[in-house]
Amino acid sequence: MRIVNFYLLFLLSLFLFSACTGNGENIQQLLLTNDNVKSYIEEQKAVLESEEENVDAHYNLARSYYFVKNYESAEKHARRATRFDPFNAAYYELLGSIAFALERYGDAITELAIAVRISPERVSAYLKLAATYEKIDDDGRAISSLEQALQIDRLYVEALYHLARIYLRQREFEGSIRTLDTLLKLEPKKQRSSAHESSIIFASRQLLLRPDSRGRNAKSVSGLCTDSA
Repeated sequence: MRIVNFYLLFLLSLFLFSACTGNGENIQQLLLTNDNVKSYIEEQKAVLESEEENVDAHYNLARSYYFVKNYESAEKHARRATRFDPFNAAYYELLGSIAFALERYGDAITELAIAVRISPERVSAYLKLAATYEKIDDDGRAISSLEQALQIDRLYVEALYHLARIYLRQREFEGSIRTLDTLLKLEPKKQRSSAHESSIIFASRQLLLRPDSRGRNAKSVSGLCTDSA
């Protein structure tokens, strides 16, 4: 009986370990700042000098170079990380972010699509996909990406904000009001969720009551939404 219990505990520990470290992704990552990024880059370089195929060091270097906007080096190390561990969604998401920064939006979509294929619940990748689709004026796919993120996390504030912004640009005021109302309930104390969105909701509601809400007055509301993706 003790042997059976030990075996069950062993299997449970394996399951918990795999659940907590899915996709081989590090749970704890150094928070990069202007003060520590240079020394961190040197540390990771030293690791690679002794262990060239250390996937974590390649990924950490990619993150660090991305932070300092050295996108060429960031892409090189992120690509090497995918070579050694091709099923880690974080690596492809980072590649998507790099491509986005370089304005290679087609490449960004490809990399981010791989990330969500590997990890379908990766909401941050859906948000980046939406931002990329906005850059190429494909609001339909941008909305679809945001809706997928909200299916996973219906209280995902960033997705709600971007969805409301797209609705406003399309002059879909009812959808914008509905989304922003949810956002205000989630973050009533944040400035962006109280002042900026409240003004949009008020203006949108006023326009919905006017027969010419699709015309001249509608333009004044869309002007409230000027944040970049």
